[in-house]
Amino acid sequence: MRTTGVSPDTGSVAGNARRAMRSFVSGWPARMTRLGKAELVTGELLSVDESLDRIRAVTATQVQDLAADLAARPRSVVRVGPFGD
Repeated sequence: MRTTGVSPDTGSVAGNARRAMRSFVSGWPARMTRLGKAELVTGELLSVDESLDRIRAVTATQVQDLAADLAARPRSVVRVGPFGD
C-alpha cells in the first residue's frame, strides 16, 4: 500500500467494516460491550449511525497518509515471558 496506494478494492473493506459493525451491535451483550468500550477507550458514546458516518468519511488519501506514516516509523520487538538459558 505504501508504494502502490489504495486500490479500488479498498471500498469493499469499508463496506465490510460497516457490515461487521451492524452485526456487532445486534443483541444486548454486544451493545453492553460497545458501551463499555466507548466509555473506557474514548469516553465518547457514538450511535451506530454516527460511527458509520465516521467510517464513510475516511478518504483514500487519509488511508495512504496513515500507511506512509506507519511504514516510516522505527520498528521494535518486545519479548515477554521466561526464556531458556
